[in-house]
Amino acid sequence: MKRNIFMVFFLFFMPFLSAYADSKSNVPQSLKGSFWANEVLKGGYILHFRHGERNRYTTSPRTPETNVSSFDAVALALGLKGENEDFGIMTCLTDEGKAEAKLVGRAFEILGVGISDIISSPSCRARQTAYFAFGTEGRIVNSLLHRTSVRFDQHRDFTVNLRENMLKLNLAPGKNAIMSGHVGTLNYGEDILFEKNEVGNMGDRDDIGFVVIEKTENNTFIARYMFKHFAHFTQQVLELPLN
Repeated sequence: MKRNIFMVFFLFFMPFLSAYADSKSNVPQSLKGSFWANEVLKGGYILHFRHGERNRYTTSPRTPETNVSSFDAVALALGLKGENEDFGIMTCLTDEGKAEAKLVGRAFEILGVGISDIISSPSCRARQTAYFAFGTEGRIVNSLLHRTSVRFDQHRDFTVNLRENMLKLNLAPGKNAIMSGHVGTLNYGEDILFEKNEVGNMGDRDDIGFVVIEKTENNTFIARYMFKHFAHFTQQVLELPLN
């Protein structure tokens, strides 16, 4: 008898519980930017940032754009830091990129956005983005490197390793964890990294655009929202004074 009562109770309330658990998924499209900007202020999320601007030589016959993948690969294989090498002009931040990274740190400071943990790709521009934004490169995680530098048969292993490192991130109450990396990394092995992707194409981001990732109580990951431009974040939550 008690079992039957419990089953009736469970079946009756299950739709309401499911709706509550998935309420973040049901935010109207017109309100999502504001909703997720304010969720970032509350903390408890993983924020995956694309690095700031670097030099791009897409039209140069001397340094084809594709070579940046080899520069990053060789730097990691030899344990080199781009900022100390001649190829740093291609793999590190420009002055504009450093300003972009500082913008993130300044905006977060104004807004009181707490940071509990930071991991970075080994690439110069990703490390520098974390450093100029938050004062530290954090822990270097090789699997955050963009997949165009990684041998094809290592892609799955890198993605599995990235998920393992995401699980290790310290998400202190009221604070966010930072991943400083590259625009396309989350799209490779998406089915391994995420149980649910509510963003779509996570590679469609400008410099310092970021993806909001939720780690659930069951250690699953949901890609919740993407701020394609950092300005789309500040426009939602940064209140300006009048004089």
